[in-house]
Amino acid sequence: MKGVKKYKTFLEARLDMYREMWERGFQKERVAKFLRDFEASIKRFNLPASKVLYPPGIYLFKSFENARNDLKKRIKKNDNP
Repeated sequence: MKGVKKYKTFLEARLDMYREMWERGFQKERVAKFLRDFEASIKRFNLPASKVLYPPGIYLFKSFENARNDLKKRIKKNDNP
């Protein structure tokens, strides 16, 4: 752990996060184990299976209001398949 960092902008923080992710690299075994454990816990605790509202990626909204409206549409669409 490198300690607490202070960022001037969200972009600076995001770029630092991506840099650290790039340096650490993708570990296929670790991700596969996480997904197996997650699926097992869903079955063990009898949790409902849910759909992902936002697949992984970067979403460029022009404002928080646009993001909220998009979230409402996705929730409504997910509730009524």
